[in-house]
Amino acid sequence: MKKLGLFILMILCLGTVSCSNDDEPDLMQVREVAWNSIEEGEFGRESVVTPWQEAEVKTKEGNYAVTFYTEQDLLLGPIIVFVNGESLEVTGQAPRY
Repeated sequence: MKKLGLFILMILCLGTVSCSNDDEPDLMQVREVAWNSIEEGEFGRESVVTPWQEAEVKTKEGNYAVTFYTEQDLLLGPIIVFVNGESLEVTGQAPRY
């Protein structure tokens, strides 16, 4: 009975791994593209409080929103960079008020 359970578990794991989408870019690449688009200076890279490698990445309809938290989040909000999921090109940034 243990062997059967182990066999079923292995099949489920293999099925999950084989169904993953290998066409999606690595999230670290997405973060790096977004980071490289941010300007230097006190309201840009210098204000980011966490390492860029730990930036939050959200996916919607194949595109990415990369959030960098800054020292001015309470006043201006975080820096949010939008990246095209296919070309890995920056398509814009969210306004900071």
